[in-house]
Amino acid sequence: MKKKISYIYIMTNPSFPDYVKIGATDKSIVERLKSLNKSECIPFAFRIWAYYKVEGSLKDIKLHDLIDKLNPNLRSKEEINGKLRKREFYLMKPEDAYNIIKQIAVINGKTKNLIKCKPSPIEAKEEKVAKNNALKARSANFSFDNCRIKKGSVITFTKDDRIKAKVIDNKNIMYKNKKYTLSGLAKILLGKKISDAGIAGTHYFKYKNQLLSDIIRNYY
Repeated sequence: MKKKISYIYIMTNPSFPDYVKIGATDKSIVERLKSLNKSECIPFAFRIWAYYKVEGSLKDIKLHDLIDKLNPNLRSKEEINGKLRKREFYLMKPEDAYNIIKQIAVINGKTKNLIKCKPSPIEAKEEKVAKNNALKARSANFSFDNCRIKKGSVITFTKDDRIKAKVIDNKNIMYKNKKYTLSGLAKILLGKKISDAGIAGTHYFKYKNQLLSDIIRNYY
């Protein structure tokens, strides 16, 4: 008799790049993916980042309980009509989710059943577009206060560590006795016109050796 095969999967979606979906299915991975992508409520499609093939039926995925015990704040939760609803989405990088499942595969001696999938050209393009859009939105809402960077702090231009500017208020910096926004100074240092679009200053300055655009992710 042919043994039942099930899958634990990691999926990503450019619509919410900070989250991964970790689930299980008794159907094929392709069927599960098609089912999720039938919805018209999300801008981009899900893609399979990795999957782990197991024998038997997975009616309840214990991996959720494991991750919740490791860090209960990672899981997406909301209260609806007085009831707490937990979703299969986790605030973590797909690499971290993969490493958790990899350890399980190692323990079970089934590492060959763990498959990491490469994105198609279309999926890679959608991820890049969504990531850039998210970073632009975060950059537009950037403030030094929200990123716990105090007035008087010094930030450094990523292209030249000798170029430094001082934070003078929530949105502006001082460079050579002149006041600038992050994007405004970045454009000048890059040889661009102030009227040029598409320059996010948070991509070009760092604070304590950490890129401002990376710091944003921790607070937005």
